[in-house]
Amino acid sequence: MHVLDQGRQFTESDAAIYVIGTLGGFWRMSHAARIVPKRWRDSLYRLLTRNRYRWFGRRSTCYVQGP
Repeated sequence: MHVLDQGRQFTESDAAIYVIGTLGGFWRMSHAARIVPKRWRDSLYRLLTRNRYRWFGRRSTCYVQGP
């Protein structure tokens, strides 16, 4: 995952933390995850991305549905 925002680039776990944090409210607390060393966060991120369909399944429609 790559995120570009106003000239800044984020990858892997940094990108996920950034996106979740921009949701605002309670989600801003996700920035606290940066205290975990990047190597560990990125390893966990890769494990999750490799196994997400096995653990959470697939759907033909989006999990997030509008009003």
